[in-house]
Amino acid sequence: MHSLAYGQTSSGKTYTLFGPGGDTGKSTIAAAIALSRGQSAADANAAAAVNRALGMVPRAINNLFALLQTKNAAASDESNSEQHAQYTVYCSFLQLYNEKVFDLLQDPRSTAASQTLQVHEHE
Repeated sequence: MHSLAYGQTSSGKTYTLFGPGGDTGKSTIAAAIALSRGQSAADANAAAAVNRALGMVPRAINNLFALLQTKNAAASDESNSEQHAQYTVYCSFLQLYNEKVFDLLQDPRSTAASQTLQVHEHE
């Protein structure tokens, strides 16, 4: 999945992509991953409220992990074995700001977080 949000300052790009979870949406991404791993019945109402507030990125993450969980369950039902397929998911979150590229998953306390990424042209 690729998403691009482009627009004027304060037009709602971050909110649309991540929801009301702050500048980078890390809290809503974490909530989406937690929801995708299952929830107790007691947390169903709270989880539903969180899910309604999620932006595009956390919803996509939630749907991706739910799909992988469903595929795993279907595969184990068909083979009647306890073996589960293993999946590897890679993701990156980049921000282009003032013609500089930033890694949004970089720990903000590290010195590397304030450095821009190098962009290389593929020939």
